[in-house]
Amino acid sequence: MFSVGIRMYVLGLFSLVVIFQNFSRSLASGVEVESIQNNDGDYEYEKYALSLVMVYAVVYLLGSARNRTIANRCMKKIAPLFEEQFQEIGFEGEDGLTSDGKLLHKEGQNVYLFYATGRRFCRGCLCSFRLKARQDLLSYVLYMLLPDFNHDFLYIDIPMNDLDMDQFVFSIVRADQLDILYHSMPELSIFPRLVPLEFLPKSLSCLTDWDELVEKLMPPDIKEAIRNCEAAFELMHLSDQNSTSLLSMENIPKKALRFRFRVPSVEKIDEQLVPLLKVTFDMIDLIGNLKIPSDAKPKVLRKVLKSKMKKRVKRE
Repeated sequence: MFSVGIRMYVLGLFSLVVIFQNFSRSLASGVEVESIQNNDGDYEYEKYALSLVMVYAVVYLLGSARNRTIANRCMKKIAPLFEEQFQEIGFEGEDGLTSDGKLLHKEGQNVYLFYATGRRFCRGCLCSFRLKARQDLLSYVLYMLLPDFNHDFLYIDIPMNDLDMDQFVFSIVRADQLDILYHSMPELSIFPRLVPLEFLPKSLSCLTDWDELVEKLMPPDIKEAIRNCEAAFELMHLSDQNSTSLLSMENIPKKALRFRFRVPSVEKIDEQLVPLLKVTFDMIDLIGNLKIPSDAKPKVLRKVLKSKMKKRVKRE
């Protein structure tokens, strides 16, 4: 999809093209310039084009303001949790302090970033508010016609220290998103398998390459939080085979935790989002203290898989 700026440019260009075409026709027919008006004396096409540009501009301003309000209100609610868990929060400015005293960094009209660092077991934490494109007229119309087409999301990426995370893949995802995730996260289609869990709602599925991880990573309080916050839960992906760049690192961290939650209304943040953030922090400690035996199934399978891949490469 075109960016908002390009779309506004196209609409403005369309308006100028319409005016120029009418003007050219009038010159070719030998009619005076004033005759580009219609019989009623109105610039019909020009009015339509300029009206559309004005509507687009109003939606752009109001939608951008709405997204900024959503991100700031949510950040105000969850900032104390990060202050308890990390030594430093916010992006640093030129003076070494948080830029302009704000915790959020605006990446786009519907994308806001938040950074935290200074915690054991991990290198840092990058939170991304990826909200609906309310500033875009076409997207705005689509959301009106299909309210459930998209949602406001909070992405959380946490690169782990190499020595503080063992070798395994463990994910809880929305069942209807599995096919998409198989393509965006290739390790899901290679290492883990689906594991039925009684405590999970029907809308969620669990994948892992070691069944014992369920007991080690899913204590009663985490199970309860996932059940109670099903509406906001989207993804929990814990992997030592990460292939996505995090925190703008030059080297892609292989061991990382990725979470995706829906951002509820401000009235439901304490009820739906805060418990899931606590799950995120608890998961860092659970994984940092987890040690898988060398003869465990995932490690044995990794060795077998690597051996097969080497043989295949030699044959080729």
